[in-house]
Amino acid sequence: MTKSRGIINPRRQWTNEEDRIIAEHYPYTSSTEICDLLGCNVHILYKRVERLGIKKAPGFMTSFISGRFQRGERRAPETQFKPGQKPWSAGKKIGTRGRTGETQFRKGMVPHNYLPVGTERTNIHGFILVKVRDKGAQWERWQFKHRMVWEGAHGPVPDDHVLIIKDGNKSNCVLDNLELISRKELVLKYGIASMPKEIADLMKIKGAITRAINKRSKSDEQ
Repeated sequence: MTKSRGIINPRRQWTNEEDRIIAEHYPYTSSTEICDLLGCNVHILYKRVERLGIKKAPGFMTSFISGRFQRGERRAPETQFKPGQKPWSAGKKIGTRGRTGETQFRKGMVPHNYLPVGTERTNIHGFILVKVRDKGAQWERWQFKHRMVWEGAHGPVPDDHVLIIKDGNKSNCVLDNLELISRKELVLKYGIASMPKEIADLMKIKGAITRAINKRSKSDEQ
């Protein structure tokens, strides 16, 4: 039975006993063993130990218990190539029996999933991306359409500014529907909710720290 799409799994509620087990065993035990004991995956465990401030004991990661390859260690040396040993395929040509010849990729051939420059696609957040080149990293080959429209008319977007789409329709990338505002204006106009989650969380933490400091300062003055 598969999980329904769009349903977020409930956050795990850790008990005091589970935290005690993690604190007692994590520094000296492999993470997979602790996960088997507590019935969770390593990603959830790593988040919990980070929150608890627990780390592996000094020397654990270089011990055989960690399961990692150690510097200078050789595993299964009998299967390793030795100096002067020839590979079994040396001097042999790949055959073309059956459909092998038909399916071989030849120089100059275009992949079946190739998308030409000028192609538009929509990302998971609903923004339109335009392919501007064939070579380079992903962010070099694809550009946001609304940014291309703005920069084509007004030049590069300053580092301390962002582009917003006035009517909220991310497919409506006409110039009149775009507005350039500073990051400070973005917060004042739309609040923290308009910012990426990780930045919004940092802003909330910063605010909580500032309030705590101010409260402490006032109590010291009294």
